[in-house]
Amino acid sequence: MTVAYVVVVAPVLGQMFRKFRSPWRPTGDDAIFAINAHDVFSWRPPLLGTYSVVARVGNETPPLVYHLGPMVSWVLAIPERFFGQRLGVAYGAAIVNTAMLFAAVWVVRRVFDERAALVAAIAIALMAWSVGHSTLAEPWNPYIGLWALPLICALACGVAVGVRWALAWLVVVASFAVQAHYLYLAIAALVALACIVVALTRTRVAPTERLSVGSLRWTLIALVVCWTPTLLQQMFGDPGNLLSWFRATTRATESKSGFLDFSFRYVVNSFAAPGLAVRGPLNPLEQLDLTYSPSTFGWVSAGAAAAFVVFMAVYFRSSRPSLAAFATVTVVVAIATTFTLSQLPASVLAFPYYRIVMLWFASTLLWACVVSGAFCLANSVRKVPSSVLVSEVVSKPRSLRSGFAGALTPTLIAVALAVAVLAVVSTSPEGPVDRIGAEATGVMSDQGRRLLDPGRRYEVVGSGARGVFAAYGVFRDLHNAGFDVYVPNDEVQLRRNYAVGSRDVDTLIVHSGAEALPANAILIASFDGRSPADLRRYELLSRGALNGDSSAATAFEQERFGIEQLQFRMYVLKK
Repeated sequence: MTVAYVVVVAPVLGQMFRKFRSPWRPTGDDAIFAINAHDVFSWRPPLLGTYSVVARVGNETPPLVYHLGPMVSWVLAIPERFFGQRLGVAYGAAIVNTAMLFAAVWVVRRVFDERAALVAAIAIALMAWSVGHSTLAEPWNPYIGLWALPLICALACGVAVGVRWALAWLVVVASFAVQAHYLYLAIAALVALACIVVALTRTRVAPTERLSVGSLRWTLIALVVCWTPTLLQQMFGDPGNLLSWFRATTRATESKSGFLDFSFRYVVNSFAAPGLAVRGPLNPLEQLDLTYSPSTFGWVSAGAAAAFVVFMAVYFRSSRPSLAAFATVTVVVAIATTFTLSQLPASVLAFPYYRIVMLWFASTLLWACVVSGAFCLANSVRKVPSSVLVSEVVSKPRSLRSGFAGALTPTLIAVALAVAVLAVVSTSPEGPVDRIGAEATGVMSDQGRRLLDPGRRYEVVGSGARGVFAAYGVFRDLHNAGFDVYVPNDEVQLRRNYAVGSRDVDTLIVHSGAEALPANAILIASFDGRSPADLRRYELLSRGALNGDSSAATAFEQERFGIEQLQFRMYVLKK
């Protein structure tokens, strides 16, 4: 059984080591999470999550809407303080993900058996490889919420078969995922509802398997603890975020004509054999392929897999309730994923990588369910004793280990270890923070602490595509170093808890790009992430453009934005 735990933990530890060896530091949204985590133990603890663009429609200015709760900040608060400013939130995310995945395997072992736990570990490790190991030690809310989903489904199966303590923990983990990112709301809510319905409608249930008053009491306590900050902000905030978020989501999904078909193509292509977990990691062009009309094989394989899982939910309802619960949860996740994607704005550009990561989980869950059901059916036909099949947690508690010595177990162990190694050493898609931005933020923060006057007040402003992201990291570092820093009036991420700049505040600008500095600017720090080859190519193209070479001019315009965004400067405009 130790193998299963090692398999799910190893990729996370490997990514922690990568972060330690890299120049990574929190910038952009990661810096916002670091700021909020630091503020948990302050006079201004966050009551909400980060700013959300859920209300953004076209070029309209979106209202100020935030993610639904502060639980991500809660779990990152102690690691942020303990491990330091640079890697604290990354290590915190890794610790949270390790705990979630470890607990998911443990719950699967309790609800099913040790062989099922091995299968679950293989599926999780495959998903970690396919979706990208850069998500495993990343505080960014779409990623940290993603790795709560395996535990949510494992706990849901436990609730369905009568594990009393599972319901309260399901509420806690589901609340965490939903507060991390609203994309997981439909999955968490529908899975929780489905498992409760299955638990309440089971026939011939032993008294020890029924939901007890004690379990319901702990569930209510969990709900109150997780959602009190959100309700307090709704009652006393101006405006209340909960109702604003509801109105914004309704408004954002008003124009979705034909988009259900668009999202359905995503789902079918993801579910088509052999599933996303075996195909990744995908580059951006391969991700775009998921939007195309499925092939005949794609339709047939995805449809057959889905039909088989529905059959499992009905066929095993009486003979193997835990396997039927697993199939039911899988069906609900597939439906919830399709629904969530159909509610997003109707544009390919509205589907960045983070908005479709749930497809990797849904696809992995579907094919893990198919494999498990096929194995159980095959053994049922061969009349193999029930002690080597899926064990029930209440009716056969002592048989949980009886099937571990079966002939299939050594093969599962070998496959699990191989997949774990693959997930640890392979390459994967980049995370939301790149190397250049992290290095630039570090240089500017160090220079700022040395050269800025700690007796003056500074409004920290981001300028340029990457300068905005770096500005959050600089703001955090200067704030934690004791500088009196302010935010611009139009700042949506930090304006809730930090003072807005005024006339007697100097403006500290973090700028990305090659534009000339204003005449009254005092340069504090600069960073150029361009390689010598980039610099030489850029020089030749600009020279050709000036000499009237039309092809050089076209190439210069195409590359100028990307090349110039590798340049960073930080300067002060004194009032």
